[in-house]
Amino acid sequence: MANTIKSNRFTPTLEGLESREVPATLNWTCGSGNDTVYIHDDGDGNVSFAVNGNWIGGSGGWHNVTTFNLNTGGGHDTVIYFQYAGDQTHPGSGAHNGVRESNLDLNVNLGSGSDYFRADILGDIGANKILDIDVNGGSGGDLLWAFAGYEWDGGPDRDVDVQQGATLRIDLDGDGGNDTMGSFYDGELDGVLDLYFRGDAGNDTLWRDVNFQPGSTGNWFWRYWSVGTKHLS
Repeated sequence: MANTIKSNRFTPTLEGLESREVPATLNWTCGSGNDTVYIHDDGDGNVSFAVNGNWIGGSGGWHNVTTFNLNTGGGHDTVIYFQYAGDQTHPGSGAHNGVRESNLDLNVNLGSGSDYFRADILGDIGANKILDIDVNGGSGGDLLWAFAGYEWDGGPDRDVDVQQGATLRIDLDGDGGNDTMGSFYDGELDGVLDLYFRGDAGNDTLWRDVNFQPGSTGNWFWRYWSVGTKHLS
């Protein structure tokens, strides 16, 4: 079943298996202007998001979400993704002790324009769970960041553990233009951390900063590709 909301700028859609309460997959397309999208993910399959200050589907959000496909279209767009663990207000104090209990595949296409994406991952990735973040900056000079275990907004830093059998995968593709992208990780890694950065054309700056806590037994991969200039930390 699909719910469709119409406006004079664009036609966004939310597609579900049965109803708004059990969407499984969310699809959203913005217009051609400069859009700002905030995504809140509680780590338990509940996702809420706001587009230009308007909460889509209400602040209660959407349940049992496993895939979120976001296309921002043209313009200079901003997308901020927060992954809170078990509780959207108090990270780490939710019913599941701050551990992600669901899989999520987040796919963001930023389209043309100079765009900004940031992911703040504050909750542990539970055993045998997957958080997969795939961002395409499109044409234009883009800033693409993913932080796991860091807090930039005045709060305390929190280690993010990737538990046994779990995977944290971050794929950042700047596409055309002079792009800057990077990922920062701090925590105990007992599963898999997979980082893949693609600068493509242009003079790109690629950053990587990882800090594995004592006792880590997992594996990590760092891959990059760019036809332009590369700057690696």
